Amino acid sequence: MNAGGIDYITKPINKVELIARIKVALRLKEEKDWHAEQEKHLKDELDLAMQVQRTLLSEPIKENCLSITSSYKPAHQLAGDLYYWYKIDDHRYSLMLLDVMGHGISASLVCMFISSKLRDLMQSKADPETVMQKLNELILYLNKGGGMQHYFTAIYLVLDCAGKTIEYVNAGHPPAFALVDEKEVVPLLEGGCAVGFFPQLKVEKQVLRYHESLQLLLFTDGVMEALDSDSHDGLKILQQLASSVWSPEKATSPLDTVLAKELQEQQPDDMCVVLVQAK
Repeated sequence: MNAGGIDYITKPINKVELIARIKVALRLKEEKDWHAEQEKHLKDELDLAMQVQRTLLSEPIKENCLSITSSYKPAHQLAGDLYYWYKIDDHRYSLMLLDVMGHGISASLVCMFISSKLRDLMQSKADPETVMQKLNELILYLNKGGGMQHYFTAIYLVLDCAGKTIEYVNAGHPPAFALVDEKEVVPLLEGGCAVGFFPQLKVEKQVLRYHESLQLLLFTDGVMEALDSDSHDGLKILQQLASSVWSPEKATSPLDTVLAKELQEQQPDDMCVVLVQAK
């Protein structure tokens, strides 16, 4: 048995017992092969779902007045974090960062359910208040089925490079930090509660103005919690990091700039960082 055997027979050999034990061994082998096949099938489906989910994330933008870069690291194969941006016209862009309650498969399914409607909303209705209210109706419709009740936190904003303004709503999400004209760090706090809590979502958009330049650091709570320790406040660390203009090298991979690679491993929550630089 120490050598790896799972059964044995003693001499003199009893043919009936031998045949019975062989049949048991064959059944065990069949069951082991079946489980291995099911695990492979499940892994293939998860890999496909992960690939599909990643295609929902927006590609980086690099234009004359604006650049947007991002980092995305699920705690598992699938995640409940999502970001998406859309060019409304020559000088206006909309951007959403959201974090669905929970992790893994259930959170990712809700995330993908929201994504299809979110794209339509952002392309047809730029107003932050309207977008959030429509998403609240969508998540309430999902919750009608009973069982687990879903909700998500989010920041949605419209950036106008010509008018030098940001209109935004923060729905229960950790604050984004805006570096305005390389002078002042302003937290984007105001807006309302998380989406999906109440039948009527009361939100109020805020307006932030800048003159020369703007840098926005947005993140999900998994990043903040990864930076937390007994002696350090993750939110304060992120605010400090947002207080200076990031170089193109730092902006290429925002999560690596915020969090050392060794701290990114084995985190219990999904992590997402988005950096916006406008002028």
